[in-house]
Amino acid sequence: MKNIINLTKIYTNSLFSQSFNSKKNSKSSIILVTLLVSILVCAGMGYSYYSLGESFKQLNQPQMILLLGLLSAGIFVLFFTVYQQQGVYFKTNDFEYLESLPIKKVEIVIAKFISSYLLSLFFHSIFLLPAYVVYFIYNPITAQSIIFALISFLFAPAFVNFIGNILTIIINFATGKLKNRNIITSILTLIFTLFLVITISMASNDTITNMFSNGQISIWIKIFLPYISTLYSAITTSSFLQFLLFVFISVLAIALSILLLALTYKKLNTYILQSNTKIKVKNKNDVFKEKSVFKDLLNKEFKFFINTPIYFVNCIMGAIMTVAVSIILALSFKSYTEITNIAISIFTFVNIMMIGVASPSSVSINVEGEKNYVVKSLPISFKTFAMSKIIFSIVLYLPFVILSNILFFAILQPNSIFIISLSIIIQFIALVMSPILGLLINLRFPNLKWINITQAVKQSLSTFVCLIINMIISCVPMITSFLLGEKLFNNFTLILIIAISAIVYLILLLIYVIILKRKGQKMFNKI
Repeated sequence: MKNIINLTKIYTNSLFSQSFNSKKNSKSSIILVTLLVSILVCAGMGYSYYSLGESFKQLNQPQMILLLGLLSAGIFVLFFTVYQQQGVYFKTNDFEYLESLPIKKVEIVIAKFISSYLLSLFFHSIFLLPAYVVYFIYNPITAQSIIFALISFLFAPAFVNFIGNILTIIINFATGKLKNRNIITSILTLIFTLFLVITISMASNDTITNMFSNGQISIWIKIFLPYISTLYSAITTSSFLQFLLFVFISVLAIALSILLLALTYKKLNTYILQSNTKIKVKNKNDVFKEKSVFKDLLNKEFKFFINTPIYFVNCIMGAIMTVAVSIILALSFKSYTEITNIAISIFTFVNIMMIGVASPSSVSINVEGEKNYVVKSLPISFKTFAMSKIIFSIVLYLPFVILSNILFFAILQPNSIFIISLSIIIQFIALVMSPILGLLINLRFPNLKWINITQAVKQSLSTFVCLIINMIISCVPMITSFLLGEKLFNNFTLILIIAISAIVYLILLLIYVIILKRKGQKMFNKI
């Protein structure tokens, strides 16, 4: 028990302090930033739930907002678990070290599970808390329902976490014997991501209303996500029996997760380690060719990106969401031609947010880890090094941005060519601006000493800072559009808002370039 407690403290603490070891005040900074991001996400989810609550109220089914909240939180945690757990249980740098210690494998697994489960609780609560608040706004409040809701925060993610662990193990076993297993793992995770995006996109339109209009829980939800139906029934009917069933399902899921991980932890990690240490010798004549340093660095960025599933999915998610958002908004506003300008404004700035939300440059130094010292020792100029990371980010997002614009404007079919051009121009400015900003922030808040790649990608201060800044520079003009909603029916108002934003973005781009040129080398040398 003592080993479990100590290991849990270490792994939980690593979510914050070990991820940001460069400065003493890093822990307090990341906690502050995390709280700020959480509040913003909760507020956004709450607004969405509240808007949908009005629709459910008109259908005389206001309680269905709880079901929607449980589904949204479950889908997010499932996606989070599938690609995050690979860096918690498998492909970690601490496996060999822990193997040499007199610690039982089950104790290691339990400690890892608890720390990971705490993180799942945190993300699940961000989606579920606003759903509970909105539910109790539209529905009667009872003492039992409040107690059930509060206790459910501890158990709600257990079942989807169990499903995510199963998928993670299956993916690793399926790709363990393959030559290019990292690439295939990335592809499989991308397919799963696309499936979730398509599901969310379908649910964003009238499908939501049609899905819940009869006030009944789908038989598929009862079969595949039984915890949702039991918790929903417990809170809406104040049924103690249903709540006990929910707790039983959740506790059983936790026990099965630990058992399954304990059985596969050593075997799978050993196999991965052996596969990585195999040396293949091929007799061939060495041919020395002079190559471009920039092209080699760009090729290095691409290979590392495609061979690192967590890095791959985290960064590609923003690119995929640009396409998903374009389809969702275009279909949502297609029937309302009188507010086409508002749709263009929302699309433009949401796309800008997606472009900068997970730029590869914001964590590209982190993921190199201590190998970064090798790059620093080579006769490569900082300008070439920086350009390779910036260009890679631009090239990665460029096809998705082009596709999202084609889909959005093809479906919506606005009349003004000038507004379309202005929208595309400002998005391309953001496409160049975001990677430069991401690199600057990563230079300022690097993290080269991490236990697993998840800490470098997901639990990085540079990630949170980039998220906050990009949300500000994209949300401010978008909120301004909402505040001037009545005037947005006039094309001139829309043009003015986007034009002013474009000028501000150009100024910010110039500032970022100047800072990178003057301070980038010094920040890089301090790493």
